[in-house]
Amino acid sequence: MRADAYDMMIDLAEDAFKIPIRKKIWRRTVEALHAKDAKTYEVLGLCKLFGVSKQAYYQHDESKVLLRAAQEAFVLE
Repeated sequence: MRADAYDMMIDLAEDAFKIPIRKKIWRRTVEALHAKDAKTYEVLGLCKLFGVSKQAYYQHDESKVLLRAAQEAFVLE
């Protein structure tokens, strides 16, 4: 029953926000919603919706990962 409710919630969110939530990872979905309206869609509330902590959101910052990889590649060259 919980899975059905979760699926319905995702369907409603996809229709309401016009973004494909199932095809994106949770972090990108939080970024997309937060970018639309930061006051309405706060990071903490969105993270709670997906069952992750706010710290997990900031730890997996893709731009930092890409920057670190670029710096390592530069050093190796």
